[in-house]
Amino acid sequence: MSQLRANAPAARRKLFQRLTLAAVAIVLVAAALWVWNGRKAASSEAALRTAPVERGDIRVALSATGTLSAISTVTVGSQVSGQVTRILVDFNSQVKQGQVPARIDASTYEAQIQQGNAQVEARWPPSR
Repeated sequence: MSQLRANAPAARRKLFQRLTLAAVAIVLVAAALWVWNGRKAASSEAALRTAPVERGDIRVALSATGTLSAISTVTVGSQVSGQVTRILVDFNSQVKQGQVPARIDASTYEAQIQQGNAQVEARWPPSR
């Protein structure tokens, strides 16, 4: 029994060391979890952005690349040919019947008319 009493302080010392080591380990684990949760919260706060609610118009901006094509295409021809001097309508605009879409240079046709009139006057009156 005297041997048990002699070993009692050593056993208490070992128990105290183990409890102290366990307490230090628990504190270190708790500190590590606290730091890890703090960083996690900081990164989630950086990902979120808040703003006060405002009333106003919604602005929409679209951007795209590609080609546009008309819904329906009409081939327009003319009875005369020549150089176009003025275009009076825009691409893909609606035109009504009788509306002039373009002006053609008339100088070529005016010259032909003058030439024809000159030929008529040269032969008039007809010789008998």
